Amino acid sequence: MSKALLGATAALSAIVCVACAPDGGAGSGEDPEQHQQEAAEALLPDIVVRESDLYDRVIEPSGGRVLLRLSNATANIGLGKLHLIGQLPANPDGTQTVLQRVFSSDGSFTDQVAGQFLYHPDHSHVHFEGWAAYRVRQILPGDGVGPVVAEGQKTSFCIIDIGVYDSTLPNFSPGGEFHGCGATSQGLSVGWVDVYSKYLSGQNIDITDVPPGEYWLESEVDPDNHIQELDETNNATRVKVAIGVLPSAPDAYEPNDSSSAVSMRPPGGPNSPNLGPTNPQRVVEDLTIHSASDVDWFELYVNETGTADDFVRIDFSQGGGDLDLDLADAAGTIVASSAQIGTTSEVISLEGRPEGYYYARVTGHGGATSPNYSLTVDPPANGAPVVAVTAPPVGDVQVIHGLDNYQVTWTAGDVENDDTWVTLWLAPTQGSLDGAVEIPTSLNTPGAFGSHVVNSAYLAEGATYWVYAQITDGGSSSGAWSAGTVTFAINPNCGHDICGVGPKLKASCDECVAQICAVDAYCCNTSWDNICVGEVASVCLSNECTPCGDGICNGGETCGTCPGDCGACPACGDGVCNATETCETCSSDCGACVCAHATCVTGAKLFASCDPCVTQICLADPFCCNNSWDGLCVGEVVSVCAQTCP
Repeated sequence: MSKALLGATAALSAIVCVACAPDGGAGSGEDPEQHQQEAAEALLPDIVVRESDLYDRVIEPSGGRVLLRLSNATANIGLGKLHLIGQLPANPDGTQTVLQRVFSSDGSFTDQVAGQFLYHPDHSHVHFEGWAAYRVRQILPGDGVGPVVAEGQKTSFCIIDIGVYDSTLPNFSPGGEFHGCGATSQGLSVGWVDVYSKYLSGQNIDITDVPPGEYWLESEVDPDNHIQELDETNNATRVKVAIGVLPSAPDAYEPNDSSSAVSMRPPGGPNSPNLGPTNPQRVVEDLTIHSASDVDWFELYVNETGTADDFVRIDFSQGGGDLDLDLADAAGTIVASSAQIGTTSEVISLEGRPEGYYYARVTGHGGATSPNYSLTVDPPANGAPVVAVTAPPVGDVQVIHGLDNYQVTWTAGDVENDDTWVTLWLAPTQGSLDGAVEIPTSLNTPGAFGSHVVNSAYLAEGATYWVYAQITDGGSSSGAWSAGTVTFAINPNCGHDICGVGPKLKASCDECVAQICAVDAYCCNTSWDNICVGEVASVCLSNECTPCGDGICNGGETCGTCPGDCGACPACGDGVCNATETCETCSSDCGACVCAHATCVTGAKLFASCDPCVTQICLADPFCCNNSWDGLCVGEVVSVCAQTCP
């Protein structure tokens, strides 16, 4: 624990130890049995990492390194909400001490110190520090968990309710409670999940030096145990990941070796073998049967009785191994098969198959393997579902970028009562998806949910957007535009005081910051260090950070603006020849001027008062006393002063 946090803990000890009951709550004198009973009634959160999001990953080069970029989602499956309260004013290092408020079933609550908030300049809002840790670990025999071979920096999050995780949990909060990244309140409601997609800042691990192989990819929430939870043992989740070129590697849709494993994955999610909606045709490529025992299952939805035009097909190369295709019903029972010999595809028609969920099952014929095959689903279709965007309404809704998120709402319907899914785009122009931003966390949200929280981190600051909702029932699609717009207005606040060091600041947050960043880009691109703080005085000519009267003559102060710190301004006659005085301007302090060289010799300019002849020449030719004493000046000794030069 840092010294700052230790100090905050001591200062807040009274808050931590007092139960804030509605009737004033008595604390001292309670017996252990009573205390245990009260603890049992605490509605604690329980935060877990959702496994499916760890499959949404990509390995790619970046700046001469190789990064594993991953999505991550944390969900609250506990009895009560996670409620984090930032304390103001901030600490000297720019952080805020955070209290966790734990409610009890009787409505009382207690507060305890639970970490720190810190402004995150890349996202323009406050994050809870050290919320998640990402690691790559060795796989030991028997799928044991080995040592860490690579890890990212502990990732900070703005913790908010992004989507529904499990609406059947006791104390589930319909609509959620936490939708903004404020400096004083963040959290996660029961049954809700917060999602950070793989291309957001901090969502990566540098794996440049990791040898090729199969590893555990691990995400651990609250790795430093700041948060009090119902269960402290379920904070880490691991999935297998292949790094480098391997002779036989699982594909991106693994693990999908059983129908039960597939049904647990989100329908239509990134790299999910639960394909969800597949209309008008879905082709899944770069699949493998990586071992003789490997079996690939994929779940698909058929929303109408199939016709002769509807099918499931796999395509492969015979040189890579012969494959077989099965079709199973929702219970996992095989209802059709295709196992031809010597072909490069297997096809099963969906003609006559009733509406419902099915599985495509792919195996190697006689234990064969395949380094590459594709799966194609061409489903039936009926009438398209409909959707109406109800928020944003007519007009323009203004929210602050980085501080506020926005909850888009809709109504969805389908005349055949098929399942539906909605995906959101935010576009600068109504009626066109040119330049539109697909909200990755909204991908295939069940239409019945009726809403999705849009994280402003995906969108441009100061931009105005129309919302387009696309809806599908797995066979046909339609869409609708919002009647109004939402503007993610420029965040007017600097992340921290400009007089304190901290993360980089945005030039738009303050006029002085803009001036400093114009001459010292480091302050807005990297961090706001002591040099940037000093430039408040030297560049902005402001004593905001160094007020007059602190006993120090700082860069923004002078003898004229702050004589108390810088001393009285020098004056002729004070007996001191100061830097601003010369023999010409103040001979009483600096003495009479002396010519630097003879008047008949060229050289540096001469003081007019150093010689009567020089005085006459400089009156007639100021160049001789302002610039240099050249040959013309020497000649003027004769022509002006009527003197002779040897």
